[in-house]
Amino acid sequence: MSSSKASVGDVHAALAKSFRKYRSFQGVNLLDRLVLLLIGREVPSSKADAVLDRIKKDFVDWNEVRLARIDDLREILDATGCHDAPSRAMRLRDLLSKIFTDRHALDAEFLREEDKDKRATFLAASPGLDFAMVQAFEASLLEEKGEIPTTPQAQRVAQRLGWIPKGGAPPVTKVRKALLDMADGDPVNLTYGLVRVAEDYCHVRNPECPKCPFHGCCPAGKKWKENGAAVD
Repeated sequence: MSSSKASVGDVHAALAKSFRKYRSFQGVNLLDRLVLLLIGREVPSSKADAVLDRIKKDFVDWNEVRLARIDDLREILDATGCHDAPSRAMRLRDLLSKIFTDRHALDAEFLREEDKDKRATFLAASPGLDFAMVQAFEASLLEEKGEIPTTPQAQRVAQRLGWIPKGGAPPVTKVRKALLDMADGDPVNLTYGLVRVAEDYCHVRNPECPKCPFHGCCPAGKKWKENGAAVD
């Protein structure tokens, strides 16, 4: 692999080290995906699965979870080792309440039929889901079609990693192909990781290369190390 392009293996290794990997969402209904995204940030997928399994065992349905005491949900999250149990319990109940209030039902399959913008607007207003999670959810839907989200954030990081040429606006098809090549069969975690890196470190101006998870493999990060200055 040319030094002007980061290795796909190095990219995924850096993401796995810095961000907990989400499990495959194939065959998982959309409400369960949202719950796993919410409780799975920064914890192993096995813990998120354990929380989901325990909730489904202890409660009749999601409506009972929506009406549950925060302490009851916190105890489940604590028992399964989930990070930041009290606030995560609150966010979970608030997310369910948001869906129920807007849809008069606890089912997220309607999101599959919405166009991308309406889906993003709904999810962005949902408690506990940040932009990276929303894009990971979108990636899980597009994965079913063999596609991947092409956000400006992911594109910016991919350009600095050397996977997309800099200068001008590359065609969407070229960006999508580059991201799919980088995904190596895991578009959800790649999308989540690239967006998180873009927001936390790989800014449009003054990127924080020394702090970035890709600092050791990114051509832009190596340039920063050589020059001791920010990259384009």
